[in-house]
Amino acid sequence: MADEREDLEPGERDALRSWGAGWEPPAELREQTRAAVHERGLIGTRPAAGRRARWAWPAVAAAAAALAFVLGIGLGRKPAAPAAPAGPLYMLLLYEDDAYRAPATPEDHRARVQEYSSWARRTAGSGRYVDGNELGSEGRWCRPGPDGLELTTPATDPERGTLSGYFVIGAKSLDEAIAVTRGCPHLHHGGTVEVRKITTG
Repeated sequence: MADEREDLEPGERDALRSWGAGWEPPAELREQTRAAVHERGLIGTRPAAGRRARWAWPAVAAAAAALAFVLGIGLGRKPAAPAAPAGPLYMLLLYEDDAYRAPATPEDHRARVQEYSSWARRTAGSGRYVDGNELGSEGRWCRPGPDGLELTTPATDPERGTLSGYFVIGAKSLDEAIAVTRGCPHLHHGGTVEVRKITTG
């Protein structure tokens, strides 16, 4: 389609396209939107029978969907941002060594990112705060040396491999944080995860 965003990946466009599929706006929102588009002259006061009426409702539905999105209703599917937990925070450090099964193609990589994101959303939905990011491959180990700072590339630990990403979760204890970590997709693909408590003073 000519109006599709060029800066979105195909999978992202598909997800966005299907987000509101089958959604019907509530009656109150529908009437508010109908009044708004009528006031702006987008719908006539007396449409010709069987003609304007056929396209008027799709226009109202589309406007209602847009208004719902702007108001944060999110088509009834966008979850509210979880509150940060009152308990401790734990960082999950994701490492990739020789045993890690890396994605073979860009499509595989996008699917892997979606898998990790889905796990993060499920964890957040269980009442735990989640933050996280994938780390790029560009980096250096920085060590003090006799002539100043020594930079070593690539930034890979001989024992644990490359640090490729992280998550931050809330948990009542280290045992609970480890229990959450058991479901992390990174382990299912041969990676390793280091769980560390974040100290706050």
